[in-house]
Amino acid sequence: MIRGASALLLTLVLAVGAALTPSPLPAGEGPGVRVERKGPLAALPSAPGAHIEKLKALGDNAWLDLGSPAPDPKWGKACGRAWSSRAPYAPDLRGAFVFGEGVHGGIKSDGHYMDDLWFYDINAHRWICVYPGIKANGGYAEIKFNADGFEVTPDGHPMPIASMVHAYGMVTYDTDRKLFLSMPCSGGYWGGIKGRWERREELKEKTPKSASPWIYNTVEGHWDRFKTKNPSGPGGFGATLVYVPTVKKSFSYINKGSPICWYDSEAREWTPIKRQGTLTPWSIDPTSCYDSKRDRIWMGGGKFPIIDKGKNALWSFDVRTETFVEAAPKGAPGSTCCATDRAMMNYDSVNDAVVLILWKVAEGDVPGVYVYHPEKNEWETVSERPPALAQKDAWTGFYDPELNVHFMHGAGDSRDNGVMWGYRYRKGGR
Repeated sequence: MIRGASALLLTLVLAVGAALTPSPLPAGEGPGVRVERKGPLAALPSAPGAHIEKLKALGDNAWLDLGSPAPDPKWGKACGRAWSSRAPYAPDLRGAFVFGEGVHGGIKSDGHYMDDLWFYDINAHRWICVYPGIKANGGYAEIKFNADGFEVTPDGHPMPIASMVHAYGMVTYDTDRKLFLSMPCSGGYWGGIKGRWERREELKEKTPKSASPWIYNTVEGHWDRFKTKNPSGPGGFGATLVYVPTVKKSFSYINKGSPICWYDSEAREWTPIKRQGTLTPWSIDPTSCYDSKRDRIWMGGGKFPIIDKGKNALWSFDVRTETFVEAAPKGAPGSTCCATDRAMMNYDSVNDAVVLILWKVAEGDVPGVYVYHPEKNEWETVSERPPALAQKDAWTGFYDPELNVHFMHGAGDSRDNGVMWGYRYRKGGR
């Protein structure tokens, strides 16, 4: 009897212990922040495929042709898109988002407008269609307006219909709340969406002037947008939106003449930032990235005007002091124009370096890989005219610190003929 009771007690102790032991967490998600998702991203992160070992084996200044990512079973492959070089990286999902139109007002071969949202799954080397875009012929008939004035689908969630001509640098990922964010830049090219043009006055009347960025909630699996009390941060052609984890807000900026703002996803509100320091000289469209070591946002190579050759085209925004700083580094990259139709900029945290990958240049400039070293305040020319960059004209990409690899998807603009490349600047540890 005693032995039986002891065995029963031991069984109960083990059962309780097992119940209290935390279940394994998905890659990239720490204790207490396990996420149970809904929607097309629910099963992420995927199990690593065989290509991951090849990426881990990359040497210094090395490229790997990964081929075309596997298509989404229903919606096929993501198209290339010009002026959309940033793919916001989601470490918890092990991949990155692709958004923004290519050809203005483009309608895809499946009849959907090119306001679609895609996700590149690193581990499985595949495309996931998060949202296929609105059906151009007849889909708008189901659209209504909610109490805040946003267009919504029958399920009641706001829908970003033709919200963004190009992504520029105004797409980002809130790593704390698991949100994809984008600032609107409609441009009025949406005449191909049947029924929307006829309701343009209603749209203009009802849409609030002050609103949050467009948000895709990866946990709930749907789009959101919220009316705000304070004026919206700057969007439109060539703006910048960067999530900053140290303040848990997104930095919104376009030029020295525009508002400068933080967007707080928790409070669902904008707050202005005072102009301090030497603001950037261009009007629109720099490349940009967040430097986690210095708590800075680097911005470079905007347009209108393009900085003259031989002069500095690199600035930063210091988050702690909320001040703009002109870098004035030694040396220069292959061009002073590094806009989002021709370059991408990533902060390589393993090597503490800002990596600029430049594929399209004006006469006399040189495409290639250029690295800015913040500690030395100087540029390094790593590689000029790498063959990989000559193959396509619409590139979108991101940096994955876990693999220490820059991923680049090259395709024809608005075409689904893309190929994914992996690039490593250095192995690190030097």
